[in-house]
Formats: sequence, structure tokens, C-alpha cells
Amino acid sequence: MSVTKAEFQQVFGNGYTESFDAPGYVELKSMMPKLIAAHADPEGVALDVGAGSCWLTEEWLVPHFKTVIALDTIHQPQKPSRNGPLHPKIQFMECGDQDYSCPAISDGSIAFAHSLGCFCHLPNSANLAYLSSIYRVLKPGRKAILVFANWPNHVGLKQHAESGRTRNRETAGPGLWFYNDIETVAQITAQTGFKTFTDLMPGFRDLVALFSKE
Repeated sequence: MSVTKAEFQQVFGNGYTESFDAPGYVELKSMMPKLIAAHADPEGVALDVGAGSCWLTEEWLVPHFKTVIALDTIHQPQKPSRNGPLHPKIQFMECGDQDYSCPAISDGSIAFAHSLGCFCHLPNSANLAYLSSIYRVLKPGRKAILVFANWPNHVGLKQHAESGRTRNRETAGPGLWFYNDIETVAQITAQTGFKTFTDLMPGFRDLVALFSKE
């Protein structure tokens, strides 16, 4: 069963900001800004799925796009920025309970999509639904960089990988995480318009996947 909107709001409150303090995770703090910058479009609209506090939305996406849609189940953060109110380039969008359809976003309107720290808290079925929605809203020829859980590589979850592979695909495991691995993401992707993806950081704790819409 997917985590409900109410549960997300209870756990993450005013919005989570990744600290990158977890073992084996600090490398992403320096890599992700560079990966995003490679797909900059100063006149385009970017989408940040599971934006949380919007701190990283502002730091990583705002400098490279005209507008950023920050999508999350929580209410708009009251103190979203280290520097004050929500950045004027950010359009915060509160999604519905277990709604992965991005209904307020038009087909082919997004220049770049990004997600960090969201798909790990969603069941495999929700990952499929979100990935299909991201394909729908992306412009042809554009990219998405999405981070998925990879339990066999995760220091804190690898010991649960065998049991999680059967128990935690649709039911949350430790830390509200759902089981995922590279093979599973490949199977899910094959059911969408993307068909495949590129692993940007092979061997990393999580799967950092680059998707391209033809």
C-alpha cells in the first residue's frame, strides 16, 4: 500500500531537505548540480517531483530554468528557502493523495524533470505511474534525471534486500522505503514511452537514472 498524503505530511512536515550525511551518499551533493546544469534551458520550465522544502529546487534548478514547478504532497513550505520566502521562479504545486498523474501539467510542456528522495518512498506501481506521467509532460527530445532506491547497494538496506524483494515492493519497509533495484526500474521503464535509461553513476548507493524522450 502506498504512503498516504496525510502520512507524508506527518513525517515530512514543512518539507525535507537532503543533508547527504548518510554513508556513501555525499558524492551526489557535488555531482547532481553538474548533471542538472548539463540540461539547462533558460527559457524552459523544469519539474521537481518531491521537492520537499524547495531548498535544493532553488539551489540546483532555479539558476538554469525560467520557471520550476515544485511538486509535493505536503503544503507549500512556510520557510522554503535559506534566504527567505519561496523564490519567485518556483511554482509550488500540492498534489492529491496518491495521485501520480501530474494532472495540472500540460502534455509536452516540461523542458527537464528531476526527482531526488521521492521515488524511494513510493511502491513500484506508483513509480510506474509517475514515470509514465513524466514522459507525458516532457517535451520531445528532453531529459529527466530521477533517483531510485537500489536496495542491494544501499548500506542501510542491503541486509533487508532479500526479504524486501518480496515483501516491500507495494508495502513500505524500514524508513518508509519501498524495495527497488536496477532490474526493477528497467522493467518499469520498458512499460513507459522511455523504454530505457542510462545509469549516470554506476555502483552508486542509489540509481541515478537519465531518461530521454525521443
